[in-house]
Amino acid sequence: MTGENVPDTAGAITRLRTEKGLTQQELAERLHVSRSLVSMWELGTRTPDLLSVETMAELFGVDKSAVVPDTRYVFAGGELDAIRDELGSVSGNGTLTTHRAADPVAELDAFLSKQSQKDKALFMSRYLLMKTHKTIADEFGMNESTVRSRLARMRKKLRRFGSGEGTI
Repeated sequence: MTGENVPDTAGAITRLRTEKGLTQQELAERLHVSRSLVSMWELGTRTPDLLSVETMAELFGVDKSAVVPDTRYVFAGGELDAIRDELGSVSGNGTLTTHRAADPVAELDAFLSKQSQKDKALFMSRYLLMKTHKTIADEFGMNESTVRSRLARMRKKLRRFGSGEGTI
């Protein structure tokens, strides 16, 4: 991924933060999260959501894979494997490729660009970061059934988007 010897997300965040000369509080303020959440990331007890990963990568001037080097987080094409496993029945032929684009990454990006920030973050937490419904509910301050309902609606929207049936 980055070529650097970073063992895990917790270590990567700590290293990148200290290299940038930031305290946990300063990083938390820039990410609009609590200092305790940054501490949990650095201890490895929590995992940052995709929006936080993207913001940290931009802030630190690195690729997202430098922030989350763990093998379960793959950002260069392989992320679709996890999404396909979970959403295999979304389109009629079991793929994310439709008439809209030959590139499923571009297609998924086009779909997500039409979603609210919160729905995009929920979707990415579940299907890219592979977090459980309970973990997502805890992180977003929702109950688990709300997370499941919102993700079910997004799958339906993705199905309609993939088949070209109307708007999202």
